[in-house]
Amino acid sequence: MLPIKKSSQWIVFYLVYVAIIFLGLLATRWILNTTIDGSLLIALSILSFGSALLPSLAGFFGKRQFFRIYIGCNLFALAYMFVLITSGKSTGWADLTSIVVYVYLLPVAVVLGILAEVILYFKNRKNHPDA
Repeated sequence: MLPIKKSSQWIVFYLVYVAIIFLGLLATRWILNTTIDGSLLIALSILSFGSALLPSLAGFFGKRQFFRIYIGCNLFALAYMFVLITSGKSTGWADLTSIVVYVYLLPVAVVLGILAEVILYFKNRKNHPDA
């Protein structure tokens, strides 16, 4: 169950979601035996905070379709990172290709989410011409 529109619970959701993304990204680096230093942690933190901000703001403002689509795409991107890393198909390049795929899928999620919200807007407008 999602919090209601403009609820302060979205802040808690944001922080939990940041932690989930950060731990997922960190796990991929750990699987790859990447040296985990301060600069990597900062980079993963920035990526986590940024990618969790959009769905949290969308949910806060009541854009539930955007929220659902973005979250789904984001979780798919994380899962796909693990598939790339564990399949061994991109040995030597797995660290780079996994991050590139993740960063590439985020704008796809934004476009799909906005498209869903626009379609929903026009569908609701058609059903309620007085609005």
